Amino acid sequence: MKNPPDIRRIDGLTVEFRYSPRRKSAALLIDAGRPVILLPAGTPDGVGESLCRRFRTRIGELLQRHAACGIYPPPEYRIGGIFRWLGEAYPIVSGEPDGFDGECFRSHSTDPAVIARNMERGWRQMALRMLTDKTFDLAERNGIAVASVRIGSAQTRWGSCTSEGHIRYSWRLGLCPEPLVDYVVAHEVAHRRHMDHSPAFWREVAALCPDAARKRRDFQKEAMRLSAWKGTK
Repeated sequence: MKNPPDIRRIDGLTVEFRYSPRRKSAALLIDAGRPVILLPAGTPDGVGESLCRRFRTRIGELLQRHAACGIYPPPEYRIGGIFRWLGEAYPIVSGEPDGFDGECFRSHSTDPAVIARNMERGWRQMALRMLTDKTFDLAERNGIAVASVRIGSAQTRWGSCTSEGHIRYSWRLGLCPEPLVDYVVAHEVAHRRHMDHSPAFWREVAALCPDAARKRRDFQKEAMRLSAWKGTK
């Protein structure tokens, strides 16, 4: 059973705190219009609130940017709802077989739980095929070794790469326009040569992805717009 969300009111601001045993340092993000502070598991009580007060100005700036970018409404798992793929919106219609055919997402059922489950299965399957092809193609063309590509359900991390060459993406990446998908793929493949975010790493990203700096900015905006699209898990 999941722990209830840790949501507090601090100096007039509603803030959520999330804890993870895998996290080594604190981070700040805006999720569905709410500031969220990510903390390592076991962080002493009071540290998060101190960070919130310390970065109050930064939180305000992020909230303004988040509001200005235009958040996509949350998904509605129903006939007549929207299925997103590669930056485009497609209708959910009644029909068989279940799945996306390039023009619409068909569902034999009108049950929202069934539609949600089938949509997420479709997203994961399509994302795995697409991202596997894109990752290995880019790596091979540039003489970079990648061990595997996997798909996960991360809600705040779009991609990760291990020192052994295993790259994992969130299936949500398939919701983004394809040029921004290509940027994230280049970002993760570049980590095969630089397991950091040093100047050398960013030069590698630029070499792998034309116009990487602009795409990075566009991706950050798109990630904010998609903050309500998290799936059901």
